[in-house]
Amino acid sequence: MIGVITRNEADVAVAAFSMSPFRIPVLDFLTPVIVGKAMLYIRKPEKFWPNWTSFFSPLKFKLWISIAGAVLFLSVGLSVTSVLGNRYENGGAHCYTLYDSVLCVFGSFCSQGQDSTPKSWPCRVVYLTSYLVGVVLLASYSAALISFLAVKRTLLPFQTLQELVHDGTYKLYLSSGDQLTYFRVRTLQLTMAEWILFLPEAGAMDDIFQRLFIPLDCEFLVARCLKNGTVQLKEVYHISKVSTLKEHIVGNWSLQQGLQWRTIGFYKRRKNLHGLQLRVVVSEMDVPTTLKRDKQGRTFGITGFFGEIWRSLEERLNFSSRYVETKEEDWAMQSENGTWFGMVGIVARREVDAAVGGLTMYPSRMNLVDFLIPIMIDNTNLYVRETETLELHWSSFLAPFKLQLWFAIVAAIIFLTVLLLTSHKLRSYYGNTDSQDENLWELIYCVYGAFCGQGRESIPRSWPCRIVYFTSYVVGLVLVAAYSAALVSFLTVQRGELPFNSFQGLLEDGTYKLGVTKGAEISYFSESRNAVMRALYLKLIARKKDHFHDNALQGFVRLCAEDKYALVTSDMWLMRLRSGDVPCNIQKVPHTTLPGSVSMALKKRSPYKNLFNHK
Repeated sequence: MIGVITRNEADVAVAAFSMSPFRIPVLDFLTPVIVGKAMLYIRKPEKFWPNWTSFFSPLKFKLWISIAGAVLFLSVGLSVTSVLGNRYENGGAHCYTLYDSVLCVFGSFCSQGQDSTPKSWPCRVVYLTSYLVGVVLLASYSAALISFLAVKRTLLPFQTLQELVHDGTYKLYLSSGDQLTYFRVRTLQLTMAEWILFLPEAGAMDDIFQRLFIPLDCEFLVARCLKNGTVQLKEVYHISKVSTLKEHIVGNWSLQQGLQWRTIGFYKRRKNLHGLQLRVVVSEMDVPTTLKRDKQGRTFGITGFFGEIWRSLEERLNFSSRYVETKEEDWAMQSENGTWFGMVGIVARREVDAAVGGLTMYPSRMNLVDFLIPIMIDNTNLYVRETETLELHWSSFLAPFKLQLWFAIVAAIIFLTVLLLTSHKLRSYYGNTDSQDENLWELIYCVYGAFCGQGRESIPRSWPCRIVYFTSYVVGLVLVAAYSAALVSFLTVQRGELPFNSFQGLLEDGTYKLGVTKGAEISYFSESRNAVMRALYLKLIARKKDHFHDNALQGFVRLCAEDKYALVTSDMWLMRLRSGDVPCNIQKVPHTTLPGSVSMALKKRSPYKNLFNHK
């Protein structure tokens, strides 16, 4: 369903779709309706194998500390009470050393009795306390252990995705393609949401954002409560990964006045890049852009259409550029193994930050780089050599006469014949006339002869008949003059007859070779979902690398040298040609225009894209 929407085969998809980062750039989602979670499930283990450590599982570390503390406390109490009892009872009481007291208390905890019971009541109280604590511990441990062993808790082989990777013995299956997007996203994009961080008054932001990079296009707010009860709102961001944290106060909130927000726009607050240097790739192959070089041949600036736009951005946003020139003529091509080279390839590999030049915005490129808003239109057309000879057919002499004109001539002959016959009948009714003139076929012949400029042996005496004859001669004269002028014009102006007027006609012709200039022109065929365009690519382009031309001039030279050769190129390539470069007359084939947009490109997920578009 996603593909149906992106191909504009439908306007709306009514179904449950996950709003993943890979779908948001190509679709417009409505507000979230439900919250869905993706879970990992495995088959429950059939057997339960308790470990020896299971018997100690009910006893946590804190409980062990508590038991040791109780033994030590009761041992000291028993030892002190026995010493005091022996002193005040004149040696009648048994004296417990600390070692003896520890053994006695530990034995009480383990439900062990003593050989003799002390006579001192304080000692007996300590003994009784030790027995009670021991009974409680034993009962609690027994109940916990029985419950722990009775309730079989399945031991999972792993509990996190990291442990699943380390296990290495499990296969992972996805129930649908939606879950695949969770694994394709490697890092969290902060720009996908708006953030607010609440800090205490004395909180230090430098420590928090020391290792956290906030991109320029991310709206990250820090709320800090001041001493007067006002909450101060600051926006924070980094211009680049090596720059310091930028802070701007954007608003305040208080219980009395509510929220007070600055009216300056988001990108107007961030229009100063503080001298940031961007790496920019340029190419001499791009005609609207001219390179400036120093004495050592190093590029230090650009002029031309795209150069002026980029220089204007530098001045308005306060940044500079370090230019990298590419010598590759295939400055936006994809190899057979899927590797991109040229300007698009350099940007896609993140070797530079931007590409300044006329790059056609095509879906395959938009998956690799971020384009700015379209700057100009670049149409791609099919060209053939203009026909040099005019093929004249016998039907050309009748070409000026359309079907409607034939009907008008026949109708005029019939109408004038009826008028002439009516005039003769009326004259015969009121006077004398020759019977020969009253014959219908004779009158039709007369009117037709007048149309052809033929005269008669006799002139009728009746003025109505003479007027009809005069009208026939005039109409015939106009027809002959108009026909002569149209036929002379039709035969004089030689209109070259194209062998086809569409890509469908080129495919059906089967005798023409097809060449293309390297660039987006090939993508119009190789990545098209149109059956005709795809068939042309497989039949005339794919396996014929000698039909790939480095520039339009090379393609037109071959078009003029070979018979039945057609070339697909764009207006951008035609801009590089000068008058007289093409050695023959070329003609654009109608109904073969492929519209395209041209702009400059930034590396994928560039934080400066929206800022540049805003300017």
